[in-house]
Parts: sequence; structure tokens; C-alpha cells
Amino acid sequence: MKWRRSAVACATVLTALAVTMLTTMTAKANPAFFEIHLVNTNANKCLGVFAGNMTNGTPAVQWSCNNHLDQLWLVESATGVFPNTHIETQIRDVQDDNKCLGVFNRATGDGANVVIWDCNGSTDQEWDLLQVIAPSASNPDGCYTIVNDNAYPKVLGILDANPADGAQAVIWDNLGHPDQVWCAIPPQVT
Repeated sequence: MKWRRSAVACATVLTALAVTMLTTMTAKANPAFFEIHLVNTNANKCLGVFAGNMTNGTPAVQWSCNNHLDQLWLVESATGVFPNTHIETQIRDVQDDNKCLGVFNRATGDGANVVIWDCNGSTDQEWDLLQVIAPSASNPDGCYTIVNDNAYPKVLGILDANPADGAQAVIWDNLGHPDQVWCAIPPQVT
């Protein structure tokens, strides 16, 4: 009789573990995507793809927000909640959602160019969003430093904090500069 209670307890624990694993695998297999503009707080400009060119290796740049599709990003969330902090996140371009934000040649040094490339699961295409400005009425999704998992702790920024249209997006040590802070703005707001 004692062994039956142990077997039932063991079966209950195993069932709970199986349900948890199935739920976790389902969440990872079916991620949610959130459409946002990433607006740089230094220049108040949107992250986009140079000239909207979806060829592999095209630079990611900042540009005056103009609602072009290359400036709209799909941020993947395995949890179904935005922001998806501390979990590897792909950032896909809406103009071609098979293209991901990544670092050219998987480079890890300061000033390495950020580009778009076919989504391939490489760690240079994995990002963590770390909230640095809390959500507010004017910005319901808050603002973030965006850490590259391949080059941790390097973050997405703009080369030389240049405020001009077309300035190259790069990774750099997190210095807390405004060019390294990105606000997640819903498409209808820009």
C-alpha cells in the first residue's frame, strides 16, 4: 500500500513536470511578436535599414521616423509578453520578416556594424532588452538598452552618437549614453 502512494505521488510529480515542459516548449515553438519602432533617445530618430534595402549585410541606421516598413521591427517574445527581458530575443524587420538585426561577421569589438541578415539563429542575432526608462503615459512600453548576446555586454548604439540621418548602428560598451537607449514606440504613435 505504501508503494502505491509513492507511485501515485511520483506519477503526479512527473505529470506536473511534463505539463510544465510542454507549456515551455509550446511557448518557445510559438513565440509572440510585437511591432514597434525603436527610437534613439539621443537624436529622436528611428532605427531602420539603409535605403530600405533588404540585402544581407545592409547597414542598420537611424533615420527621421517616416513610417517606412524598414523602420518597423518585430520583437520576438517567447513569453508572449513585451518587453521580453533577459531572454534571447530576435528583432526582425517588418519589411521582410525573414531578416534579423545582427552584427556583421558576428564581430564582438566596439564599433562593429549592426546589419540585417537572413534570420539564422546565430547568437549575433540574439538581443536582450534591459529597461532603463519606465513606461509612461507618453511611452507605454518604456525605453531600453539592447544587449547583443554574442558580444555581451556590448549594446546597440549609434557610431559617435552622431545625430544625423543615416548614422550607422553599432555595438559598443554600455556607457549609458543616450545614443544607447531605445524607446519602444507603437507604430501608430510615430
